[in-house]
Amino acid sequence: MIVELGNDIYQIDVCGNGIAEYTSAYLVKSSKTVLIETGATPGLKQLFSAFEQLDIGLGDIDYVVVTHVHLDHSGGVGVLLRSLPGAKVLVHPRGARHLIEPSRLCRAVKALYGEVFNKYFAEVAPIDENRVYSPAHGEKLDLGGGRRLTFYYTTGHARHHMVIYDSLSKGLFSGDALGIWYHLGGEYFVFPVTPPPEFDLDGALATCKMIRQLSPENIYFTHFGKSSAAVEIISRYEELVRQEVDLSLQLRSGGGALADVENILWELMLSEMSRHGIKELDSPDRKRVSESLSLSAKGIFAYLSNKVE
Repeated sequence: MIVELGNDIYQIDVCGNGIAEYTSAYLVKSSKTVLIETGATPGLKQLFSAFEQLDIGLGDIDYVVVTHVHLDHSGGVGVLLRSLPGAKVLVHPRGARHLIEPSRLCRAVKALYGEVFNKYFAEVAPIDENRVYSPAHGEKLDLGGGRRLTFYYTTGHARHHMVIYDSLSKGLFSGDALGIWYHLGGEYFVFPVTPPPEFDLDGALATCKMIRQLSPENIYFTHFGKSSAAVEIISRYEELVRQEVDLSLQLRSGGGALADVENILWELMLSEMSRHGIKELDSPDRKRVSESLSLSAKGIFAYLSNKVE
């Protein structure tokens, strides 16, 4: 599925984890053409189909940007680059080494995902270091036609995370820095995603402060799609991530286990759904939410373990 979002930005559904409307890649067209996020390798067929439909030649793509190296965002980039002869990959400097040599990252992800790793991620190919570039915090990339992308380092979700601000759309490609933009039961709302091993509450709140200062008008979520409610999203994300950590800390201080933290996240999710008039989840949505909350619980549990031990 391709959605034209205006300002020569196209959203491409790459069906992360085999689920439609879960993972977005974004094609940004100007004098130079940029792909932001690739998703995992199984979703590349959707990208190639979209390039063909949009009449984008494989040699026309100048840059591939990944917000961070979690494989649901960047897992397909190495395989994709085999078909993009002129493209350079832009990534946070902490993530660059994992694109050049992904074996350590893959081992860590396999430990989290177990037997579904191959189904979700398939091949994760290394990238020649000469094709990898790490922009500095605040560095601008001129795409021509009055359009510039600016890169900002954003901790909280991961230390190797960056967001990208587009001057033309006044939009922010947020990766996972502001959580997931859920579309459930016909309603949209934001919810944090806090995976191990690098989730950090202070970093997440500092990131919110920095993004608020950019005053974006649009947010382009990798999970999933565009929202023009930037002010409300940032504020609600802050409230929810504080609640998640505060409630989980109380539980952990009393000896609570990982399953208890996950239950807290489910309670918050159900409460958020209720706020938006959503009474139940269908099977695909329940799977999508369950996998995200399970991973987020592991991240909060690990983060809090140092505070109560």
